[in-house]
Amino acid sequence: GIYTVLIPVSSYVMLRRGLATRARKILFGMTMFMFALSTTHWIASIATLIRLIQVWFLAADPDAQSGPIFLPLFNALILVNYVLTDGAVVWRAWVLCSVDGTKTLKMCLFMLGLVVVSVIATIAIRITLMVIDIKETGELGTQLSHGINVTQVATLVLSLLTNLLVTFLIFLKAWSVFLSLSSLSSQARSK
Repeated sequence: GIYTVLIPVSSYVMLRRGLATRARKILFGMTMFMFALSTTHWIASIATLIRLIQVWFLAADPDAQSGPIFLPLFNALILVNYVLTDGAVVWRAWVLCSVDGTKTLKMCLFMLGLVVVSVIATIAIRITLMVIDIKETGELGTQLSHGINVTQVATLVLSLLTNLLVTFLIFLKAWSVFLSLSSLSSQARSK
């Protein structure tokens, strides 16, 4: 809905300002990729809904047919958006806070790396679950199903922790700037 309106507007604004710097090119590319991925996910969701309606309500024997199996893969692939958005937040923190030292920023990069590993593991397990027949594999299928649950929750938790850490660093930077400006302001008034 609203993103279909926002993408042309934001693209126009970005292109109007120019893509002269590498950062702007990367940001524009990320925006277009994330929109394409989200649109593809939305289309897959609608196609799945239509197929399920056909199977449940229009088929002569609903138990004989199965619904589409590609939506779980798209649900795993959409997690790439988490990596991209977390990466953009970490990049902003790096730009704002790199002057003050990079130890805590390296922790943010480490957390982002864990998010990347978790997303890759989720996609790999989802592809594996699609390729193998869970009913025939028994224990392996059970372990993979448990593994996909763990990696999906890990992705959400690690992404949240990454965002909290970065937000806290930016808060500390803003607070130190506020204190510096307050100190300068009080010095100027006392003169």
